[in-house]
Amino acid sequence: MSTAGFTFCMAVQRAQASLRCKLDDKLGTHYGVDFADFVLLDWLASHADGHASLAECVQPLGLPRPAVLKRVLALEKIGLVERQSTDAGRRIAIRPAGKTLVHNARETINWLGGQALAAIAPASIASTETALHTFAKARALTAL
Repeated sequence: MSTAGFTFCMAVQRAQASLRCKLDDKLGTHYGVDFADFVLLDWLASHADGHASLAECVQPLGLPRPAVLKRVLALEKIGLVERQSTDAGRRIAIRPAGKTLVHNARETINWLGGQALAAIAPASIASTETALHTFAKARALTAL
């Protein structure tokens, strides 16, 4: 029996945990948010209108609705997002302070990521990124 699937999943988990811990520390120290908060803010900022429903906000975080709502409420309290009622229903919108935070935090993440990538051979970076994107979209991980 091959253990390649198990070994790969554990390697991804260790890499993700290391990245998340370091980014939680850096983003918390400099911006008062953790990496999951940033991911949500960045995702909202990347939408043309900066708005999304709560159901749509579940996807980038991979968390259940109640956990995402808890994050939204915390981000709303510090002025980074707002909940709005529209004809299409309740929406979450990124506020100008959230856009500014995303812009600045991207620079921090880019710098830290660049430092970490120095440990990987340049020729391997593109193929590793492609492999991770493919893995994340694998039918076994996306099919219900």
